[in-house]
Amino acid sequence: MYAPEIFDIKVTNCYAGSYISERCFVLADLSLRKDDVMEKTIKTRRFKKLDLIKFCEILDFNDLSDVNDLDCLVEAVDVKTVKALDQLIPVTTMRITERRKEIWFDDDIKQQRVIVRKRERIWRHHKNDFHHQVFKMERNKLNRMLFAAKKRNNF
Repeated sequence: MYAPEIFDIKVTNCYAGSYISERCFVLADLSLRKDDVMEKTIKTRRFKKLDLIKFCEILDFNDLSDVNDLDCLVEAVDVKTVKALDQLIPVTTMRITERRKEIWFDDDIKQQRVIVRKRERIWRHHKNDFHHQVFKMERNKLNRMLFAAKKRNNF
């Protein structure tokens, strides 16, 4: 979360609101400078969904036995492999929004978040009270770390 500094806020319009006895509300339109949001587009394939049996059936390298040049052979294998992958698991495009890193989010908090997610997966898999207690203990530790880090950095 971005905590604005006082110099980031600009008053664009100021006017008097409704009156209550001799006092009135002062209404103002404020504008806040926002950081530029960077979006990155990446292309990927979902290799976990690859059916290896179909992939091996599609790849038939018997017709490449007459190729003598190594460069031509490598190029032919690459082309066949890409065609097979395009047929079974096409390329998908994903847009990722890159945000400004928070100064209070350090490596310890990141590592603790990984531990909490791991404990949560274990607890949800086993549905055991012991694993639930361990998950809650790690989650509470993460929350205390987040609170202390935000307090340290005046958030």
